[in-house]
Amino acid sequence: MKGNRTTVAQLLNELSSRERASLLVWRRPSFDGLFGCVWLEPEDYGVWFLSSLTVDPREQNAGLGRKLLTASEARAQ
Repeated sequence: MKGNRTTVAQLLNELSSRERASLLVWRRPSFDGLFGCVWLEPEDYGVWFLSSLTVDPREQNAGLGRKLLTASEARAQ
């Protein structure tokens, strides 16, 4: 699929309507943009919803997805 599946407006709307949700992002100062992100939201005691795990295709196979999952687990704890 080409093009954006999610727009900035849709994302901002979701974040503002779901106050317990977080969008964890990975940025580097020397790069204009995101290297990766993941949506994280508590659903129940000890149960979290994780979705939209995304890594820049140029950074895949560099362990970034694993780092985002580790950061998500740490935040959930």
